[in-house]
Amino acid sequence: MATGLGLVPSGLVATAAPLDGEFAKPDLIAERAGEPQTTAIQLPVNSITQVETHQFDGRSAATLYGRNIPILTFLEGNGSPEARAAAVADRLNQLASAGVDANLIVASWIPEGDRYAIQVGQETLVELDANTILPDITANPADDALQATNRLRRVMGNAAPLQQIAGRPIEEARSEHRVKVAPKHPSEPVMFRMDGWASWYGPGFDGATSANGEVFDQYALTAAHRDLPFDTLVRVTNLDNGRSVVVRINDRGPFIPGRDIDLSAGAAEEIGMMASGTAPVSIEVLGSPESAMPSAAFPKK
Repeated sequence: MATGLGLVPSGLVATAAPLDGEFAKPDLIAERAGEPQTTAIQLPVNSITQVETHQFDGRSAATLYGRNIPILTFLEGNGSPEARAAAVADRLNQLASAGVDANLIVASWIPEGDRYAIQVGQETLVELDANTILPDITANPADDALQATNRLRRVMGNAAPLQQIAGRPIEEARSEHRVKVAPKHPSEPVMFRMDGWASWYGPGFDGATSANGEVFDQYALTAAHRDLPFDTLVRVTNLDNGRSVVVRINDRGPFIPGRDIDLSAGAAEEIGMMASGTAPVSIEVLGSPESAMPSAAFPKK
């Protein structure tokens, strides 16, 4: 299955230890032809962070990773991208060594200039601006700040994702598109639930025949699963940002070890995992007991 890489630099060689035995991002390890090599900045051996330098739209850039998850990209314009990324990386390593409570990590709103920052308690860790961005940047700065914060909360201690930005007026938040949450389907109870890893596919498969016999549409909200019956409805929630989507099973896969569900490109976009390629997710099977598969095949958690 194909994987979208978005703005994450190619040539990444993961060195930081994965979180709680999770898999590193194998899709980001392979170098793509014609793209420049990235350079890793040396950090302490026990570091939970990694900094990779690369080019972004013709500009020098450095992307900060935490346990192989892309957190922030620093662009030239406010001083050296490498130095700024390394400074934040060093501070994160210090906080991790001190056993910081990841629940203290929040996104905050700065009224002057309608700006956003990531805070650890009362400390401002980093401010997001035109030269400090989410690696898979969107058109919504508030969403970007929230996603970067939630990734950091997960990296630093598996804290639950936040749904709002501290200090931001309610009317301001309502005026913008924020995290899109899939319908809860109240008439469809959750039959089984598990946590796992999602990947996505689409390019190269669009228009091909899915395992259930229908024509695959990469923009439809569908997914591939190894065992679930076709037409089963599944709610998939990205644990990095809290975004959810309900998909219909119409294909078989994924067939790469460590992956539990393969989303269409459209579904992957809904939960903000196009750039990362893979994401930790919760998978909830929706439906009646008669339509759901036995728990032995899909254990409830």
